[in-house]
Amino acid sequence: MTMAAKARAWRNEKFRAIKNRARRTRDKIKGRLQPSFSFIARFILRSVLLLLICAFAPLLLIFALFHDWLMKKFINYAYIYNVSWEDPRMDQEVFNLKDDDHVITIASAGCNVLDYIIEGARVTAVDFNACQIALTELKSVAIQRLEFPEFFAIFAKNDTVLLRKLYPTVLRPGLSAASAEFWDRYVVKIQSFMYSGSSGFLAFLAFRVVLPLLHLGWIRQAILQRMSKDDFLVLCHTHEKQIAICSWLLDTMLPCFALFAGVPRRQMNLGFGRENFSVIVNHVLFNTDLVHDNYFYLGYILGEYTEECCPRYLKAENFAAMKKHLLAGKLHLFHGSIEQAIMKNAADGDELFTVASLLDHMDWMDKGMVTSEISLLVQRMDQERGRIYWRSFSENVHIPPLVWMGAQKVDDIYENSMGDRVGMYFSTWIANLKDSEFVVTPRCRSWRKDGGAYRSGLAAQLLTGAKIVTAPVWKRVVQASSGKERLGGKADSKNGEGRTDSAHERDMEAFYKFQKEGYDGFRENFLHARMDLIQAMPLKRKGGMVWIDVGGGTARNLEFIPVEILRKYFKAIYVVDVSPSLLGVAQQRVAAAGLTDLVHLIEHDFTAPSIFKTLPFLEGKVDMLTFSYSLSMIPDKTAALVNALRFLQPNGHGVLGLADFFLASNEDSGLPTMLASLRRMEATFQRKWFEQDRVHLISPAILKRLEKATTCVWDERFRGGVPLLPVLRPYHGAYVALTGKSKAQ
Repeated sequence: MTMAAKARAWRNEKFRAIKNRARRTRDKIKGRLQPSFSFIARFILRSVLLLLICAFAPLLLIFALFHDWLMKKFINYAYIYNVSWEDPRMDQEVFNLKDDDHVITIASAGCNVLDYIIEGARVTAVDFNACQIALTELKSVAIQRLEFPEFFAIFAKNDTVLLRKLYPTVLRPGLSAASAEFWDRYVVKIQSFMYSGSSGFLAFLAFRVVLPLLHLGWIRQAILQRMSKDDFLVLCHTHEKQIAICSWLLDTMLPCFALFAGVPRRQMNLGFGRENFSVIVNHVLFNTDLVHDNYFYLGYILGEYTEECCPRYLKAENFAAMKKHLLAGKLHLFHGSIEQAIMKNAADGDELFTVASLLDHMDWMDKGMVTSEISLLVQRMDQERGRIYWRSFSENVHIPPLVWMGAQKVDDIYENSMGDRVGMYFSTWIANLKDSEFVVTPRCRSWRKDGGAYRSGLAAQLLTGAKIVTAPVWKRVVQASSGKERLGGKADSKNGEGRTDSAHERDMEAFYKFQKEGYDGFRENFLHARMDLIQAMPLKRKGGMVWIDVGGGTARNLEFIPVEILRKYFKAIYVVDVSPSLLGVAQQRVAAAGLTDLVHLIEHDFTAPSIFKTLPFLEGKVDMLTFSYSLSMIPDKTAALVNALRFLQPNGHGVLGLADFFLASNEDSGLPTMLASLRRMEATFQRKWFEQDRVHLISPAILKRLEKATTCVWDERFRGGVPLLPVLRPYHGAYVALTGKSKAQ
């Protein structure tokens, strides 16, 4: 027999062995692991499940629609998370914690907080929900005052009788007043830690009610039988259809039940368009050891932990170390936000943080909130050892402030090189502060004393809107007038350099001259991506930056950065615009802020070749250049972009930012045929409408031209309303790119 024939024979024999083992396992399932009721009984139960879903559909719809509002009602009334739903084994491999580390993290259920304590690190655990603090504190006090068998019985085996016996005399005296108040009313109600809290309630429904009805009761029985991983995998392959149905149902019902799991709408939206639970369920069943290692799901399926499969804080070998470090005061609990905890740390002159383990909570936040939190956090972190660590439901870094931190992907659900047992997060990231070229700094709404945005009343909006609509009539009068005002006191048709104004410059001045008083108030509710752009723009840690704001007009874009930050990180800022009327407003604004030495107002057509004579010392030296709703009004967009790239530093050191109206969204190319046709009709209408005011929406062709010379870092599109015309909702966007194509991309 040839070698090839021997190989084929061996392969066939191996295949038959696997097939026979699968058949034996199937027989075993039918004999021992399947529910004991008949096909008719299973059919009846599944019909009942369908009827229940239909009956509760109105209630589930309310949960989906008022999701975030209802979720807030849980806070400070009950805890949501009974188990910390992040795998600390991944954290420990990345952190390499020592006893001189200081970790700031979110308390959640306290599981991972105690996992960090095992290593001797100091931990500041923060939570906005006082009830989560109460749960974490109860575990901490129990470790300090109980012996391990009692501790394990209460928190692993749900011995609530023992808990109620020990609570009044042993545990309660060690609690803070707020935590004692919570447990005084809750200790008499709790029946099981594993199914407590809103997420525990959801887990009971999912794992003890729905799974058996979906013909998945064999998973629980396999765990009880302590089946080997290989046999369990064969078992899973024989039930692929039921697994697929379960995944589909979870994806379908997630919006209705997400609030019980503590998942806000903003985070759910990060997974839009994916078959999320198909990935998650298959990962958990096929890539992890559900029987012997994955305590996250084993606990929910069984309703308790086993000695072998449980969190590290419930292992006997770690109990003495936890008790020692907790008695030494290594754990500090703080009720409030991360920002409030950081400010308290600064006010007390406490130790700097070396690790910030932020779980997934930045998925919940908008750009402003993330910017505010991270900018404050960075100031209170050790600049050499500091690292910021987070998880996300998104596959990519999902928000601009985090883009510039130089974060490295630790793992994702598809590679799973770190052996994540939870599988709920599609990416995990870590940023070492010392490795980042950029820094996250605070932003603001304006330089006004009240810190608010510019607003105008209805009458003022109607007046400015009327001026815009009637512009084609009255701007001819303005253009014909001989008294054209100039920023530098000039009144003729040439600028201060003797350069004759272009038709575009005269047209823009005519358009804006009588709008300047109400310009910012009207456009505050119109140019929706202006602040998004400035929040997405990075500042270099070393400072000394140069910024050109093209079409910056009234200098409103500068106001999104606090004055002290501008002075710290910039050595020069140039606002280039063709309208002397708007630059006159800018001149007053800059002077009021005391920035006349830093901010230079340039009246010039940015597309003209002479711009390089006006600013000869800036070619190839600019760090940051922005078009904020100005590129769409520049006739020669190609010249504008070419000049912008000439000014910017090359090789990825210059950043180009664009906020504007966009002709298409990021999702247009994936729309079904019918919706795509309707979207094209809408885009055509919007394009023609805006062209009346010589606004040309940014087309995909312009972006493709830009992408050939730059590397896109951020591209966000969203719909925004138009004042007085609520039915008109064009796409706005913030687009940020680095100069030069990197070899990696």
